[in-house]
Amino acid sequence: MPSEIYRISIRSGRMQPWKELRPADSTGVLAIIAAVSTTDGRSYAYSFDRWLSDLYVVDGLK
Repeated sequence: MPSEIYRISIRSGRMQPWKELRPADSTGVLAIIAAVSTTDGRSYAYSFDRWLSDLYVVDGLK
């Protein structure tokens, strides 16, 4: 589930890994939707879709 972000050199076209985005709790996470970074790369933010549900077990019904 982690999403890897790459740094790309415009001059050479070279790509190198920069960050791996992974929510602290990845339970129910479907995908990382968007990521943004400051120009200097010191700060970044991302959002993701999460789908959680409940399961109920019922005993003794007639």
